[in-house]
Amino acid sequence: MNSVVESVNMYTKDLSLLGILNIVIYVISMFLLLPIIDKYANIKISLFNYGIWYVFSILETLYLIYLIYTYAIKKKQSKNVDADDTVDKHKLPRVVYRWFTSGGLKSYQDMFLITEIEPLYEYILLFMILLIPIANNYTMKQKIVGIFAKIGIFHMISSVVLMDWSELTVDYAFRDIDHEVLVA
Repeated sequence: MNSVVESVNMYTKDLSLLGILNIVIYVISMFLLLPIIDKYANIKISLFNYGIWYVFSILETLYLIYLIYTYAIKKKQSKNVDADDTVDKHKLPRVVYRWFTSGGLKSYQDMFLITEIEPLYEYILLFMILLIPIANNYTMKQKIVGIFAKIGIFHMISSVVLMDWSELTVDYAFRDIDHEVLVA
């Protein structure tokens, strides 16, 4: 129990304004998106769709909390956890921790980069995107085209976010996220 309190204290100490903004974005997109779509986009969402969405959202949230907790434990045990590849062999906990604490464009770049490096995480994100309903009155062919459009848009956004604009190439190298967040 003591390690949980220490992890929470470390997390709150690392939390920035942009990290709080990412938390708000996460909560809105995971728990308020379907009711907003249901009310304002005039797409009737079935109880079954709500059930699948919220079960998956809760499971993903618990998994992200677990990743944040394990990274906080690793960070406490090692003075320089980011430079030590033996401690942080899989970068997903580090990326998730920094997305929810540091925020900013670099954290989004690392989130998209982790989807390119670890395909399982990409599939999880794509599954969440595919769960968002398209429309009720579309034919099956139009719904399939909509699914492929969602996948294409996801990869297009990923390429734009990861783009090195000075050389017009996609940069797949991991970037270090500074602990100090520059707010313009």
